[in-house]
Amino acid sequence: MERLHTIMPAAGRGLRLGAGMNKMYVKIGALPVLICALKALNACPSCETVTIAAVPEELTRVQELLEEYREFFPRLACSVTPGGKTRQDSVRNALRQLPADCGFVAVHDGARPLITAALFENVLARARKTGAAIAAASVNDTVKFVRNNLIESTADRAHIMFAQTPQIFSRKILEDAYAKAEKDGFSGTDDASLVENIGYRVTVAAGDPDNIKITTSMDVFLAEKMLGVQ
Repeated sequence: MERLHTIMPAAGRGLRLGAGMNKMYVKIGALPVLICALKALNACPSCETVTIAAVPEELTRVQELLEEYREFFPRLACSVTPGGKTRQDSVRNALRQLPADCGFVAVHDGARPLITAALFENVLARARKTGAAIAAASVNDTVKFVRNNLIESTADRAHIMFAQTPQIFSRKILEDAYAKAEKDGFSGTDDASLVENIGYRVTVAAGDPDNIKITTSMDVFLAEKMLGVQ
């Protein structure tokens, strides 16, 4: 079976959190967000190697963080590479560092520290069958299309989902998608959008509403409650 390698984009500044620092270092309980995410991945049987795309000026700090908290992710072989100005740039940089025996690539945000092993393995199983799969959660609220503060239409929420990570692809598909995006100057909001851009169908595995992305101080509060830490 082809080996899996995980890329973890962690180069965002996290300005919306308002913590005065990169949100990767903000603590959920006693552990930084980044370490919580790695701890969660450590519990995923198929996840063995991780490349963290970090803020270029903070590579040493991230490496020191990994060494300080190593006990929380003992199974993972972790490396750090410079991220880019955008998430897409960061993943592209990390793709260039993939080990030769990597056949599948998982992309999981460093700001999603509540990923479960069951969700990760389910997305991976679908990706191995189809070549491309993501976690996505159902929408509970009514969705409106709005222009200039006026409602244009109401969407059928049965066909709308919130994309999450992990997003897992065969290496060739993801590399082809990034190569075309770079050639065409195409920017996507997630990795699946780049794969869609080359005409490849992406399958969906049921996401987890608890698989939140740390963006605001309320998200930190919720994560602490869900993890049972203070």
